[in-house]
Amino acid sequence: MSTATARAAQRLHFNLPPLPYAEDALAPVISAETLALHHGKHHKKYIDTTNELLAKTEIRGSTLEDVVRASQGKLFNNAAQAWNHAFFWNAMSPEGQSPQGELAGALTKAFGNLEALKATFVKAGAEHFGSGWVWLAAEGRTLKVLSTHDADDASPPFEHRDFLPDGILAGKELLRESRIDQADQRRRCRIGRLEVATS
Repeated sequence: MSTATARAAQRLHFNLPPLPYAEDALAPVISAETLALHHGKHHKKYIDTTNELLAKTEIRGSTLEDVVRASQGKLFNNAAQAWNHAFFWNAMSPEGQSPQGELAGALTKAFGNLEALKATFVKAGAEHFGSGWVWLAAEGRTLKVLSTHDADDASPPFEHRDFLPDGILAGKELLRESRIDQADQRRRCRIGRLEVATS
């Protein structure tokens, strides 16, 4: 085997992960059409572009997290958004869930109760300028709500692993609106209708 062939065989390649539920499972909060668009088109485009860019780089690793950590610019943007979306789909469930055990205690300590967490989460999303994400994150053993711009997620998901496996408990994508006068109300409505998903 030539060196070029060996290098090509070692290159990373990612596939679009399947949704963990049917496309219509989250309706009416998220319609089947919306989920099909964001998963089958947007998420797939991030994966495809990541693969195209990886074919032109020397980045090595075994996971999408490795690529996010090692990349910058366009590759980072696409790899990070691919990671964000994969996390997002798995952070939601058709069945309502309530925080239990250690997570419930940390939530009460940080926010008082689940409704206060939801209000904080919605406020962070509604006040966020432009596109990005709102995260419920564990920093050590303390929960906090934070927002990041566009694909910028390198610190929140990957830094804190002692409370839960990924440090991030929930996330919500924020999209720019074409009609600025109605954007805040629509964003509040969309974020507010999402239930907090727990592991």
